[in-house]
Amino acid sequence: VSPKYVGLEDVANLRVSLNGQDYSTTSTGYFFYPDPTLTNTAPPASFVPEQNEDWLNKPEYNYGVPIEGGSWVDVVGAGFADAPPDSTQLLFGNVQAKVVYRTANILRVQAPPLPADLIPKMVNGSIDITIRVTMNGQDISPARLTFRYYKQASVTDFSPRGGPAHSYYIPGTIIPDLGTLVEVKGSSFLNFQWYPRCKFGTKNSAAWVYDDNTIYCRSPDQTTPL
Repeated sequence: VSPKYVGLEDVANLRVSLNGQDYSTTSTGYFFYPDPTLTNTAPPASFVPEQNEDWLNKPEYNYGVPIEGGSWVDVVGAGFADAPPDSTQLLFGNVQAKVVYRTANILRVQAPPLPADLIPKMVNGSIDITIRVTMNGQDISPARLTFRYYKQASVTDFSPRGGPAHSYYIPGTIIPDLGTLVEVKGSSFLNFQWYPRCKFGTKNSAAWVYDDNTIYCRSPDQTTPL
């Protein structure tokens, strides 16, 4: 059992004694580290770079993924670089997820699927679980975050079926270029609204959720192939 950390050293030489007096001449380093803090969750900044400042500065922007899991998730906080590099794990509820990228302020994992026994407990197509962190694979930090799993939305129809390749503007006004307004019909659009988007081929655009069955978005400018 490790002694209480008093902040005098980050790494202590660990040796052993078989008689309570004579300790081994060989040793290995044992890390002492303060508990990390957790601020918020987000997708990796490269996925939606225009939102990065909001993620870092607004802790209420906690993230969520479909119940199938597999999405990349960044957990933002502090104190992540103080522990040994190979033992850090995140717990989604009670499910462990291995950290694949780490800085002093970011832990990146691939979200595990929602456990099957929690699916019947979903309310309005979603459920919140707790994210915690262990820096050594054994001791779980008291810091925690709320994270949401949700049933993925589905699309059944949209209108109009097409529009101009180029966005338009009204001459003589300050109205910016706009694409065609597209009404998308489907289901489960209210399950999660962290950052709604529409994707046309490889290009995406902002979306506005009207109700659980309707989303509106603007078609992107088609100046390069989709």
